[in-house]
Amino acid sequence: MAVRSRRDATALLSLALAVGLASPAFAPATSALAAESPMPVISRGVPAYTNDSCGGASAAGLANDDSYDTQWRACNQPSSGAPTYLAYDLSGVPAASRGQVLVAWYNDPTTRPYDHNYANEVGYDIPSTYALEGNAAPGGTLPSSGWVSLATVTGNIYHSRQHSIDLTGYDWFRMRITASDGSSGNVGVYLNLDVHDASAGRQDSWIFYGDSITRDAMAHNSLSSSGGTGTWAQHINASNPAYYPAYEDGGIGGIVSGDGSRNINTWLGMFPGGHVAISYGTNDATKSVSATTFYNNYAVMVQAVLAAGKVPVIPKIPWGCTAAIQANAPALNQKIDALYAAYPAIVPGPDLWSYLQANQNLVSGDCVHPTDQGYIGMRQQWANAMLIRVYGTTPPPLKLAALKSSTSGASAVVSWLTNNVADSRVDYGTTNAYGSFATSASLVNSHSLTLTGLAGGTTYHYQVTSVDAYAQTAASGDSTFTIGSANFSLQLSAAADRSASSALQGQTVAGTIYVFTSPASGVTRVRFWLDNPQMSGTPRQTEGAAPWDFAGTATNGTANPTNTTTIANGSHTITAAVDKSAGGTDVLSSTFTVGNP
Repeated sequence: MAVRSRRDATALLSLALAVGLASPAFAPATSALAAESPMPVISRGVPAYTNDSCGGASAAGLANDDSYDTQWRACNQPSSGAPTYLAYDLSGVPAASRGQVLVAWYNDPTTRPYDHNYANEVGYDIPSTYALEGNAAPGGTLPSSGWVSLATVTGNIYHSRQHSIDLTGYDWFRMRITASDGSSGNVGVYLNLDVHDASAGRQDSWIFYGDSITRDAMAHNSLSSSGGTGTWAQHINASNPAYYPAYEDGGIGGIVSGDGSRNINTWLGMFPGGHVAISYGTNDATKSVSATTFYNNYAVMVQAVLAAGKVPVIPKIPWGCTAAIQANAPALNQKIDALYAAYPAIVPGPDLWSYLQANQNLVSGDCVHPTDQGYIGMRQQWANAMLIRVYGTTPPPLKLAALKSSTSGASAVVSWLTNNVADSRVDYGTTNAYGSFATSASLVNSHSLTLTGLAGGTTYHYQVTSVDAYAQTAASGDSTFTIGSANFSLQLSAAADRSASSALQGQTVAGTIYVFTSPASGVTRVRFWLDNPQMSGTPRQTEGAAPWDFAGTATNGTANPTNTTTIANGSHTITAAVDKSAGGTDVLSSTFTVGNP
């Protein structure tokens, strides 16, 4: 059940004219597609057959199992004289569910770009020339004759396609491939293939056009090695089992909104479904495309989608930390808001700017692309938004319970429960303004985050927040925990013999200083980091014997100096991991200020 309806053609045309971008040739059509209806997969796990399984290494059943991480592969190059086929016995599917169907095959992410030629990349084992066929023979034994062609394609270069065909009267389906598009050593066929019941309409068929961020976020893989649990469609199905959308990942790395506007009509001509997501902007911001040009490019695409009788879906541009994205993307996102106002038929996608801005640890070191966990989070954000805005899913209100904290040494564990699976965030600091946070994008009911590098003898304020699969947010009130006084401390002295020392925490220093941990006994090793409270990478200094000096110990037993003029003026933190003789490690962290003239 859709929760946004299409406007009539006259109203849409009036809106387009109002923004000055419609021409007399633009005449949006009312949709010939049915209202939003489930389009379940009917081919999952049915008997599958092929004449090429790479010598038994890649069975036909890998094309229609419930994992998109595995694909059926045919190793031989298909030809008209030696075609390759993949056949499904659908005789066990009720006849009413295998009349009008939608066939969707996916070669991605084996081939990453939707159009590898446009991306100047090679393709891998893509079906190029093929026929989709039916056969009325009874199920059980693969028929050798009687196949009827229902759709044909020649010269395909795309890594995925969807086709609407009528299988009424047929017990069998077959994809017969006579040419492939690939590269050296990759000229066979590699794919997953689903058949959906489209008897109630093919509106629940999607394509996501965009750049490399879309390409990697919406790929047909689970990202399980980073904690992912499935594709975007599998996320939808897990939250609302009535639905299992067919979708293509139309992402192509490096392209901008202008590429989308120039190619949209060609792409739409091959897509039989109902929802078209448009997700450009990161490269526009990087290349300083003007906000006006960006808006006009998007308007061209929106108009084309509406004219084709389909529903445009537009998210916000993802947050990134490069100077160009920070400077230019906010203005482009304002133009997306303007598009929402000018074209009410647009379904707003997720606000990826706000999501990644709030979870900056999910952005990789290039300050542009998300990490794999970030892509998992983006995929879930897409599912969250569409479950509510398209599928009409009414979620139970998100609630928090059993909030508690515990401390050990210089760390604390904060835990809580939610009634719906949700992500996890703890904001914490020495006041209720917080200032630090820890997050996990995994969707769970039982939440636990560990906070490290905390100062001894200090009371910390904290607040927890969770966002569930329906984009609902629940937050706790302010709570506190106290880190007990540490057995060890970071000390500061003006003398190499460490005399007249005092706690480093809160000190303002200049010139030469001597920093060490105290007491010296009961310790086997101390590792020191400067301005690295996460203690990642190689320590700045590792001491294997007492005394335990931040800059190392001289041969005469005195402390080596730290010249603060080599450190920028301002606030800094020294963190020390103290390995104790009795076992365990205490983490010390002290903040100080350098104030050289």
